[in-house]
Amino acid sequence: MSNLNRSLLIASILLCISLGVGLVIKIGSGQAQTSYTLPMSTSPNRSSSVPLSGQNVSGNIYVFTSPSSGVSQVQFFLDDPDMSDPPIRMEKESPHDFAGTASSGGAQPFNTATVVNGSHTITARLSLSGGGTQVLNATFTSTNTTGLTTFTWSTVAGSPIARFEAQGAVANSKLYVFGGFINASLQATRRSDVYNPSTNTWTRITDMPEALTHAAVVVDGQTIYLVGGYVGNHPGPSTSHVWKYSIANNTWSAGPSLPGTRAAGGAVRLGRNLHFFGGAMRSSGELDEEDRNEHLKLFLDGGTSWSYLADLPNARNHLGGATDGSRIYAVGGQHSRDEESGNQDQVDIYNSSTNTWTRAADLPVPRGHISSSTFLKDGYVIVIGGTLNGNEPSADVTAYNPVDNKWTALSSLPQPRKSPVAGVIGGQIFSSTGNASSGATPTKTTYNSVSATAARTPPTQQLSGPAAQGT
Repeated sequence: MSNLNRSLLIASILLCISLGVGLVIKIGSGQAQTSYTLPMSTSPNRSSSVPLSGQNVSGNIYVFTSPSSGVSQVQFFLDDPDMSDPPIRMEKESPHDFAGTASSGGAQPFNTATVVNGSHTITARLSLSGGGTQVLNATFTSTNTTGLTTFTWSTVAGSPIARFEAQGAVANSKLYVFGGFINASLQATRRSDVYNPSTNTWTRITDMPEALTHAAVVVDGQTIYLVGGYVGNHPGPSTSHVWKYSIANNTWSAGPSLPGTRAAGGAVRLGRNLHFFGGAMRSSGELDEEDRNEHLKLFLDGGTSWSYLADLPNARNHLGGATDGSRIYAVGGQHSRDEESGNQDQVDIYNSSTNTWTRAADLPVPRGHISSSTFLKDGYVIVIGGTLNGNEPSADVTAYNPVDNKWTALSSLPQPRKSPVAGVIGGQIFSSTGNASSGATPTKTTYNSVSATAARTPPTQQLSGPAAQGT
């Protein structure tokens, strides 16, 4: 190759990198393969697309590779330009959409509010039908400005049955509630229900395979994972079972069991890995609980066993877990079964790049029983209700800002709730069920937040390391 041609090749490669465009050239053949791009659209039909690289984005966007021909597979990565961790999505059929393709053929949305404001990079590794690969990188800036808002609480349709110590989460813009205790005798149920805010109605779905309380819940697209828990009426034993609920099929199936029995642990999905940490163990008929500090990981795309990561610094149970797509937040909890003085204010942050935990600002007050009411909203970690020392249910609603490492009090629930099930749907917070007293008082009430005026903007943070991937 002449010096002139070499210079032109280097200039072309640098230009493609700056534009988020992939380029593969057959040296010596004088021919170039198709150059692929990584565009975005504001429409699921991918119309009026523009290069993703350099864009300031907010809300839902639709990211895909183009053209779709000549490609046998695309692996997508978020904030992992070195592709050192498993891809967050693999598309084997065209069109190749970053967030997946709907049955209608349209692109699924990527909600940019699920990552903190700041710079992010999407990487696509294309396997070409004729052999070879292309790697595309596009760096964009998330600029969501909805922020936390001041709000009041209103009451919507209550749960079909009163319960507490249930488990649940938001998926597909609906609130799912599974199992729990249904009376003062601490009898557990297999019953499962889902709340649809668009119709303000609850629908019963297929019962769980076994009556559970204190399971950790993780949502992965159309699948909801329930990890561990206590089986049956109190005091039931901890279990190693992992159950998978298919939203599309309304069916249950077993997942890879934990290495040991656990209940009341924290769990999140980070990239294509399911993380479980903390929790406790106990045998059937026993009241004492043995706190555990193990931190476990399961690869969601075909993983058959759990592996061990850095231990949680403070072994505890009844803690909350959340992720901003880069880090894991382990919030509060309690020691053993001590609800009188054993609630914890400790907050730990896990960095998947270094496999290390660091201490963050403590909760304003020690708090446990928040496993299904800790979640991310607009870049803040939100914690609703729970248990205070003295075994008193809490009405507190607090928000953690990971940028300034501070907690802020938000509008309290109308009534205290221990172990509610809560999450965000359409920008509003929904919180349902829970215990209303220091004894056993299951409730049906469902609250939702009604926004008033914008009070805070989302945290702005430059991420480092393989965000959304996990170690």
